[in-house]
Amino acid sequence: MIVLGIESSCDDTAAAVVVDGREMLSNVTTSQAELHARYGGIVPELASRSHIQQIVPVVRAALAEADLTLREIDAISVTSGPGLAGSLIVGLNMAKGLAAASGKPLIGVNHLQGHAYAAWLHEPVRSRLCSPRPLLPLLPRNHVDSRCCASSSPAGTRTSRYSSPTASSSVSAGPATMPPGRLSTRRRG
Repeated sequence: MIVLGIESSCDDTAAAVVVDGREMLSNVTTSQAELHARYGGIVPELASRSHIQQIVPVVRAALAEADLTLREIDAISVTSGPGLAGSLIVGLNMAKGLAAASGKPLIGVNHLQGHAYAAWLHEPVRSRLCSPRPLLPLLPRNHVDSRCCASSSPAGTRTSRYSSPTASSSVSAGPATMPPGRLSTRRRG
C-alpha cells in the first residue's frame, strides 16, 4: 500500500510517501523556525497562516520526489491531533480535499503515536548509478522484531508505551499527582 502522509500539527509543514508502512519514497518538510524565532516561541496564528502558504507546494514536492501521481496513491493519512488547532485544520482540510477529489481513503493519525511509529521507517538505498528504483532496504522487509518504547506526558499524566509492528501496550500512572505505585496497564491487540 502506498500512502501519502500529511503533517501540520505545529510549526513544520511536512508530507511523505510511504510504501507498506515502512519504506519512505519521499519526505519533504518546511520549517517555520525563523518565522517564530523573534517571538521566543511558536505563535499559533502565524503557524497556521504559514501552513496555508506551504501545504500545496510541500505535497506536490513529496509526490514529485516519489515520482508518483495522486492516482498512484492508495490512501491519504493526516495528523489528526494533538497539536495546534489552526495548524491541524490546514493539514486536515488539505487531506480531506485530496481524499474527496481522488476517492482515496482518509486515515487520521495520532501525532504522538506517529513519532513512536517513525522508528520503523527507512529510506531505500539507491544504486551509485542513481537508479530510480530502491535496490536494497536498510532493514529486511520481513524484519518485524523492531521495538520502540515511548514516553509522553499529555495533560498532566504519565504514560509509557511499548510498541512493535504487531502489538502495542500502554502503562499509565494516571494523573501526575497520583502516587507512582498505582499503575494501570492496558493491552491492545
